[in-house]
Amino acid sequence: LVWRQLEAGQLIDRLWGSLYRPGGGWSAPQRLEANSGSVRDIRVAIDKNSGRAVVAWTQLSSPGAYDLWALRVDPATGWGAPALLETGAGTVGFASTGIDANGNAVAVWSQIGPATRFSIYANRYTPSGGWGTAELIETDEVSGVVNGDPAVVVAGSGEALAVWKRSTGISSSLWTNSANAAGTWGAAAELVPDAGTSQSIGAHDLAIDAGGNALLAWGQADLPGGSNQWESAVWFKRFSAGA
Repeated sequence: LVWRQLEAGQLIDRLWGSLYRPGGGWSAPQRLEANSGSVRDIRVAIDKNSGRAVVAWTQLSSPGAYDLWALRVDPATGWGAPALLETGAGTVGFASTGIDANGNAVAVWSQIGPATRFSIYANRYTPSGGWGTAELIETDEVSGVVNGDPAVVVAGSGEALAVWKRSTGISSSLWTNSANAAGTWGAAAELVPDAGTSQSIGAHDLAIDAGGNALLAWGQADLPGGSNQWESAVWFKRFSAGA
């Protein structure tokens, strides 16, 4: 269990956590980071079979700028050490994490890049090598286009699948990219096309099983031709056999 807790006498949120072990109950709460800035968004991913987990959060580093941090959790050894996942000058938006039974983890996030727009980045953790280097996993560096709200899942084989929303300000689409078990990302591709102002894509979420079969679900509102009545529904796509 992880949470934000206001530090006594200061308007700063810290990251705290407690571990539950069968037969031992909850551990004493402890602060999980030692930075001076306030913690904002927290994301947790757990592999149900192994109990291994990864916790990611954004933390203020300078006025208006947030960095992305993460730590791993192992049932045998407890909380890991916090690690900074990116060193970019732009602030981090939303992030998502995934982990497999072997402890391989992936973090995907949106961040303002050189083109002063939000782009999608990723970093990978392996038990033997730790966290790698942040890398851009999409190349749509067009002014006025925002890539955000990423979701990532990791299969039992270590392969990762990410989906995010691309918005022009008046319309949007869903895009995807995947990485193999070695952590090599492919080319980003449009998954749900941009249909212009006659379509509005809402929130989306992603889940995967141990065999690498994934399910994407999202909310969508459509304005049929010649109609003034929006029609809303929940849509889904399956990811199977690598497609």
